[in-house]
Amino acid sequence: SSLFLRQLNAFFRSGGSGGYGAAAIYPLGKGGVLGGLWNMLEQINAGMEIDLRKISIRQETVEICEFFDLNPYYTDSTGALLVAVEDGFGLVSVLEREGIHAAVIGRTNDGNDRIIYNQGKKRYLDRPQKEELEKVFD
Repeated sequence: SSLFLRQLNAFFRSGGSGGYGAAAIYPLGKGGVLGGLWNMLEQINAGMEIDLRKISIRQETVEICEFFDLNPYYTDSTGALLVAVEDGFGLVSVLEREGIHAAVIGRTNDGNDRIIYNQGKKRYLDRPQKEELEKVFD
């Protein structure tokens, strides 16, 4: 929980795990991975380019979202983290060796554009919206 996140944050910022020095660590929750990306980028004042296909989603999540007509990228992602580091591939390698699933989904930049690529199509990240799962109960 919050103690774990503070320790993890200190670990990365101090150059832990091989000196990857995180620029940002953002715990995901309501609003999903795309809402979390927006919020993290606001905090670090950055733009980004990501490949939507690099974001892994469990098959059961996909099926539930299809059934309820929800966007899985905007559903609650509690338990996951977004981490921005200089050497993403190196950090992913270390985490995978420890049995922690991780992926490089894109990169930040100094601009303001927040670009999502999906099968060669380009679009811009929308501001966070209502939690997708709440639509089921409306």
